[in-house]
Amino acid sequence: MFEEEIVGAYEVSALGSRLDLLKINGVTTAYEIKSEFDSLEKLEKQSEDYLKLFEYNYLVVANKHLEKSKRIIPGIFGIYTLKDKSLKRVRAAKKNQNIDPQSQLGILTTKELKSTFQSNNFEVVLERYSPRQINEGVKKALKKRYSKKWGFIKDRSSEILPLDYQYFFNHPISPSLVYS
Repeated sequence: MFEEEIVGAYEVSALGSRLDLLKINGVTTAYEIKSEFDSLEKLEKQSEDYLKLFEYNYLVVANKHLEKSKRIIPGIFGIYTLKDKSLKRVRAAKKNQNIDPQSQLGILTTKELKSTFQSNNFEVVLERYSPRQINEGVKKALKKRYSKKWGFIKDRSSEILPLDYQYFFNHPISPSLVYS
């Protein structure tokens, strides 16, 4: 079966939160990362925001935060930990059946709303389109928004250190200029 092209994005505005990594292929998959140096103070609010927007949600968490984070995030969230320099899945994410179409529309620009749904008025879009159609439209709009930046990273992945992907995602300049 043909797998849809993946588009990724770093530091995505997600209502009142900022998501670390978003993957869009046939579905949206959100990844919030909490290192051993991060606080879990915002995690509850972040998880609430992500559940309004994305189909699958994961927390990638340092072992020191694992038990506390399990008490904070809903059971629908998947969890990964970093162990021995590799990711270990603690639990798989369950498909989110409670995405909020109005919240999804809220993360699109006026231009994206108009080009995707032929209206920039939330009420009109909510009346004309089903939640499933809105979800599909939002995925399409986000893929379009981030595809050029993601393509830049993909095309130059052999020239960019993995630690620097996010930098080059936001600053698409020749890696040779940065690394020389």
